[in-house]
Amino acid sequence: MKQDLSKYGEDVLSTLADIADTEPKFFKASFSYVLEFVRAFVFDKSVDDSSLKEMAISILISIVERIPALVKKDNEKLKGIILMLFHEMVSIDTEIDEDWIKPPEGFKDDHENGEVENDEVHFGMQGVDRLISSIGEKVMLPILGSVVQEMVVQQDWRYKNAAIMALS
Repeated sequence: MKQDLSKYGEDVLSTLADIADTEPKFFKASFSYVLEFVRAFVFDKSVDDSSLKEMAISILISIVERIPALVKKDNEKLKGIILMLFHEMVSIDTEIDEDWIKPPEGFKDDHENGEVENDEVHFGMQGVDRLISSIGEKVMLPILGSVVQEMVVQQDWRYKNAAIMALS
């Protein structure tokens, strides 16, 4: 059953991504339903394929980039999308690699060239950047600030890391 979800889930999400890229207005009337579908999918513990979850979130962001008015005046929807990004950002391993703690001298995280260790974190950072670019700083920064404040008070280091990385 899990294999079917991955196979068909990828097909369905790929089709939705194509529609979002070519005809985003198709989702205009049903954006709330799409948002709820993606939210349920992203937070479903039985779905363990991070790439599918990232694809689903990317669909939302693609729609928002093309039709920012869908969320520009709805802070709850925007916060929901940001929380999904953060959910992916904190889905990294809890075990810290020694090289991560003490990187070699001259180490540079080269995420711009696709050479990243924590793809989930960089996916979240890019998602935040895309939202800020399409929605605007005046709307996004207060919402992002409130989410970051929620993250930095968490005991788990991954939340603090995600918050700092999102701000970067």
